[in-house]
Amino acid sequence: MTSNLQASHTTIMALKPGSEESPERQRDGEGSETPTAKKSKLGPSESFADVLKDMKENEKNRGKNVFKANITGAKAWRRPHLKIDDNAKAIVFQLLDVREALNSDGSNIALLFGSTEDGHPVLARVLNFLPYLYFPAPPGFVEADLESLKENLNASHVFRSGRCDYRGLFILPEQTYETTVDYAQRFMLDMKVFILIFRSGHNMHVMSLQISGMSWIEVPANKYTIVSDDDKFSESECQLEFSVSYDNLKPLPHDEGSKWERIAPLRILSFDIETEVPQSGAFPNASNNAVFQIANMVKNHGDKNPFIVNIFTLKACTPIEGLEVHSYETEIELLQAWEAFIRAVDPDVITGFNVARFDIPFLIKRAKTINLEGFNLNRLYGMETQVPPSVLEWRLAPTLAGRMLLDVMHFIVTNMNLSGVGAYKLNAVTKRFLDEKKEDVHFSEILALQNGSLDTRRRLAIYCSKDAHLPLALMDKLECLAKNADVARKQYVCLYSLFLEGAQNGGSYVNPHLASMMAGHITPDLM
Repeated sequence: MTSNLQASHTTIMALKPGSEESPERQRDGEGSETPTAKKSKLGPSESFADVLKDMKENEKNRGKNVFKANITGAKAWRRPHLKIDDNAKAIVFQLLDVREALNSDGSNIALLFGSTEDGHPVLARVLNFLPYLYFPAPPGFVEADLESLKENLNASHVFRSGRCDYRGLFILPEQTYETTVDYAQRFMLDMKVFILIFRSGHNMHVMSLQISGMSWIEVPANKYTIVSDDDKFSESECQLEFSVSYDNLKPLPHDEGSKWERIAPLRILSFDIETEVPQSGAFPNASNNAVFQIANMVKNHGDKNPFIVNIFTLKACTPIEGLEVHSYETEIELLQAWEAFIRAVDPDVITGFNVARFDIPFLIKRAKTINLEGFNLNRLYGMETQVPPSVLEWRLAPTLAGRMLLDVMHFIVTNMNLSGVGAYKLNAVTKRFLDEKKEDVHFSEILALQNGSLDTRRRLAIYCSKDAHLPLALMDKLECLAKNADVARKQYVCLYSLFLEGAQNGGSYVNPHLASMMAGHITPDLM
């Protein structure tokens, strides 16, 4: 798909404030298919339309130019330019994600996505790190037999799609070890750098320092090769892409209070979608129900307020001061433009409330339904995100290569023991932790609001925008990013592993492979 930021649409920079209230959607939590009673309406001074107006004024007073009428769209969305012509300086970046890929010669490479201290996204293509497994040598097997075994393995094509079909190689029953450890996990656990540390009493100790999720890594000067933008092997939208051998990666210690304990100024996108709700009250289905609106807020980690506040709408709406509105006549134009927005903003972190189980899977499935080819939210070119038919469990949630998916609902469900009916819904957790609430319209009104007038779609846009704002506020209040980063560092996993491995149970997530390694054991396969 060729994304076109200049697709036929209307962009509105509002001149007047508004005070309409918006509906309450019940697709924001577990058991959310069931309608709930309407909440009492907010007073005009409490409307989120006024909050949007105040956001605009606050950022304008601080010198931010994103709200100025002459700087909109892609010009306000893209990152500052980064230009590096040679490898004369060391590169230091914070690790966000690790993926496995094949090099042009067919060899395995590890793709390390990260962010520099100034917030520039990088991709390190790490060479020469080979995957492996353990297999007990059969009786009578000696070192001289290794070459014959290697030839047999290659001739038998037992390695397919990253898995080893080892059965039948030997006569005796086989027991393998650690064939189920994925490449990214293997890479982080096995990347050991030994450094000398002098403690009190001048005793010398040797510490094994591994690469962990959210750790900082240094690549020395002259030890890497930059991949140019026009290189045929360039494979991501990161501002800096380079190749480096694994033995030239230097993990930096992230002890408490050290410089490298901090988090880079990551770009965080919080978004929310509004879709057609069946008149029967059934849960929206991407095969039959359209996307009406997508609200977005983008901020840098460490900043109080977002510097991008916009919404993409199907059909125009009345202007909303402080909210940049992009309106489209068709749904395919809407989704195409939003995907182009993601490409331009290039967020490091994507968040929201239940976006991992609803919003993201819905958008990906909907794009396929309306034949929008190439809809891609990953940082890698051409990589398709796989979504199962149903995402009822967190471990089934899609992952986005190169981006961190931090679902605020997942964080609360897995870290906090809340009680009461609907305790984990957005309205409940917002009231509990922020003393706020969602805009006040029942989800059953969404279709009527969309099919109504410019003013009713404006009301829907305010509602949708607040649902994009609240996860950012919760994320800051609960320190979600910092706490998840701490788990990733201690357990040597990427953040997406916290989805794949299930609930953390109050932050008690334990990486079984790390525990086994620290005990000096190898892990048998549980198949």
